[in-house]
Amino acid sequence: MTDAQLAREMALLEASLAALQSSVSTMASETRAAARAADDAKADCARLDDARRKVSAATLGVCRLSADVTPPRSRPAPLSDAALDEFAAALRLSEACWRDDFLGAETATHVRREILALDATRSFAAGRVAGGRAGSGTRFVEPAVRADRCAFVRPETPALRRLVEACDGVAAALASRGVACVPKDDLRHRGNPQLAIYEAGSEGYARHIDNSNANGRRLTAIYYANHVRGGGDASGESVEGGQLRLDDRDVLEPMLDRLVLFPAAVTPHEVLPVVAGRRVAVTIWYCDYDEHLAAQSAAAPDGDESVSLAS
Repeated sequence: MTDAQLAREMALLEASLAALQSSVSTMASETRAAARAADDAKADCARLDDARRKVSAATLGVCRLSADVTPPRSRPAPLSDAALDEFAAALRLSEACWRDDFLGAETATHVRREILALDATRSFAAGRVAGGRAGSGTRFVEPAVRADRCAFVRPETPALRRLVEACDGVAAALASRGVACVPKDDLRHRGNPQLAIYEAGSEGYARHIDNSNANGRRLTAIYYANHVRGGGDASGESVEGGQLRLDDRDVLEPMLDRLVLFPAAVTPHEVLPVVAGRRVAVTIWYCDYDEHLAAQSAAAPDGDESVSLAS
């Protein structure tokens, strides 16, 4: 091979090498750009998912409790450490627990008045039963099974707001004690409170479990606002009947200022028939966030917590 031929071959090799290096550089740039695009897409997905959860929570009435939830500092804690320890011990054994004189008779009486006033202005709907032959996402009215009228509402009136704050404080204290019914997110989510009224002569609520179909509920908190057996309130009304029967063992009167807690997924309970008066109760469910949203998204749009009443 002559020197001229060798020079041409070398020039061709150098040109090929330069083209290859250029291709490698271009591919590296494209790879970096693709990686950045993938990171941006992941960030966008995370933002969209966060937005979806917030919208779903707002629509379905589920709120996130801050990590430092406590009762208002201007008021004493509704339960002592000893009482909270007793609650935690019972819940670890999947047993119900209750406490009387939770907020005081005056606050309890105001809770009752606010609920009755809300019913007068918005007319609570007949309580619905989930599932049945129509499917787990369907809710229907069946007075022979459930005879209350109820509504899920934001706790905006003073006494209801005080009640929910106090219950949130109890839930936070129980979460810090690591009770067995605490979900993976440590009782930091709940739905809006359910206000329920049973009229005199109603059949109550047949034996059931609050979370028998993976609806997200972990802890049930029920608060009663009734004078029982002739006690009377400011209007002279008292309630007879309507006791809460728990797991075929305990029968509790729905008496004024009584708070009852039990694990939602393992505690059979029922409301006995109401003989006289209007039985008023507030129920708050502390729940697993994702399971609860999934269950409510699959439910009928006019049932339970599907109303747009986020707290």
